[in-house]
Amino acid sequence: MIIFGAGVVGKALYYACQDKDIDVTAFCDSAKKGTFCGLPIIPLKDVDKYTHFIISVADIGDVVDQLYDAGYTSWVSCLNILKGFDPSEHHFDEPMDFVEYAIDTAITCHDYYNCDAVFLHSVDLIITERCSLRCKDCSNLMQYYDNPKDCDTTQLLKDIDALFDKVDFINEVRVLGGEPFMNKDWAFIVMRLIAETKLRHVVIYTNGTINPKDLQKIQSDKVLVLITDYGKLSKSISQLKWDLIKYGIPYYVQKASGWTSCSDISEHNRTDEENQALFKACCVHNLKTLSNGVLHKCPFEANLARLGYKFDDACDWCNGRPYGAETIEPAIQR
Repeated sequence: MIIFGAGVVGKALYYACQDKDIDVTAFCDSAKKGTFCGLPIIPLKDVDKYTHFIISVADIGDVVDQLYDAGYTSWVSCLNILKGFDPSEHHFDEPMDFVEYAIDTAITCHDYYNCDAVFLHSVDLIITERCSLRCKDCSNLMQYYDNPKDCDTTQLLKDIDALFDKVDFINEVRVLGGEPFMNKDWAFIVMRLIAETKLRHVVIYTNGTINPKDLQKIQSDKVLVLITDYGKLSKSISQLKWDLIKYGIPYYVQKASGWTSCSDISEHNRTDEENQALFKACCVHNLKTLSNGVLHKCPFEANLARLGYKFDDACDWCNGRPYGAETIEPAIQR
């Protein structure tokens, strides 16, 4: 029995299996090597064809496709094993709020897998093009905006209404920019999302450079603030953390890492088949992005459109972001 996915949920699943006397012998992960929870991480190509997999990855459909493409047919969801699991009884390196969010996301996504409901795992909501940093390798292409501006709040609210009119449920909306706290209406927009009954999580992505006003307005069990720590550049992290604790708002600080060379904009003239393969291998192909009233297939396409590029397939203008790609130094300033 092998757990597919060596991350936070994979660890939770490992503990849950121990609690239920399920013998796990290894992990499998497309982007990681070495060991995890004291067990080896085995590349899929080296796994015995008769192995049974338990999938911990939230995007279960992607893993199922990968397994079938490689000739593996025996798998189960982590759903029934993780339901009722109490992570607070076990050790995690991450804050418990984040662990619970990750487990809940996996359970929600697996629960909606292969059902008739219109379900989306994750939607990025761009609320501003402005950023307090000028990273030359930003994967969301902020470095290309000459005159960045905030998105119109009235139009944003209309776009949110239109989106939720067309879906049955969304696991998370990721509020970002740019730096979302640069938009003076950020809390008002988040409050609208908190009130949405078809939404499970609201995740705010910030670079730790701004400690905003109005944090007390977003107190909700739906909200998680994800802070990327860019060292000296993230000058307001300490005060931001203090205020988040003060108002009881869950947060998670993660060191900047995992950046890849994917911010170049240039037409490659690939075939349709090549672009389809590029998209299938992309680590963000499940991150739909709501921008200017359009639900784009990925953040790159959304920002390419905002920048005024004309294209038939945004993938042909992208370097690609495959799992396991070579990483680069993050947050080099222009």
